[in-house]
Amino acid sequence: MKFGFCTNIDNYQLLADLGYDYIELSGREILTYSPEKMKEVLKILSDGPVSCCGFNSTIPVQVPIVGEGFSPEKTSECAKRLCFAAAFLGASNIGIGSPASRRLPKGYDMARADDEARQFLTIFSQEASQYNINILWEHLNYEESNYCITWKDGLKLVHSLNLPNVALVCDLYHIHTNGESLLDLSLDPSAIGHVHMAQKSDGLRVALLPEYKDIYKEFLYTLMGLGYDGTVSVEPINGQASDQAELSLNIMKEIISQWKKQL
Repeated sequence: MKFGFCTNIDNYQLLADLGYDYIELSGREILTYSPEKMKEVLKILSDGPVSCCGFNSTIPVQVPIVGEGFSPEKTSECAKRLCFAAAFLGASNIGIGSPASRRLPKGYDMARADDEARQFLTIFSQEASQYNINILWEHLNYEESNYCITWKDGLKLVHSLNLPNVALVCDLYHIHTNGESLLDLSLDPSAIGHVHMAQKSDGLRVALLPEYKDIYKEFLYTLMGLGYDGTVSVEPINGQASDQAELSLNIMKEIISQWKKQL
């Protein structure tokens, strides 16, 4: 497995010094960058040992994924800009989580929402295919959104499309918040395109904490047992990378080391 941290480019050197394999950047933030800023980011990535694996926190709230205001035209414009930016920076994944863009009003027709989600992902898939980029739908949790929340929901959506470059982000934080079973991951391990990890602590979403190491161990052992050997990003919302990145990486590396000793 290779490990990353979701943060902004200002923390690049921190991740490089700690030995992370990659950085995961915010797609919404990338969309605000000028051409000059994009060139600066590319130079940082090109000159250093840490690559950009992809984007999280991707879709602006002004671009609904489903629900009122959904627009194929807005979706297409967003897809073009994000896919070009990802290709420019050498990223291979674009995650589609963005709970603020996936909240349905009460009584919204679910069949219509399903159709909109399929349109959204198809538009992104077609644009991304030009650059060999994967589009990864992220299951969320009931505290953040109300559409296509669980791993099973996401799997059903991805299967209904059957597109070669559309898969899923598997997120431990959402799994635990929803009370889902890790056994659900065995329904289709090939659908796991990327992994996120974070921890709820005092109502905040932070990076990994040592007192929950057994939970992370069960999760990573399950993934490896299913044959997953891809990318794993720590995705905190609260706290500073400078305070969290080193401990999180040490925890993950320790768990992988224990797994290897058992082989």
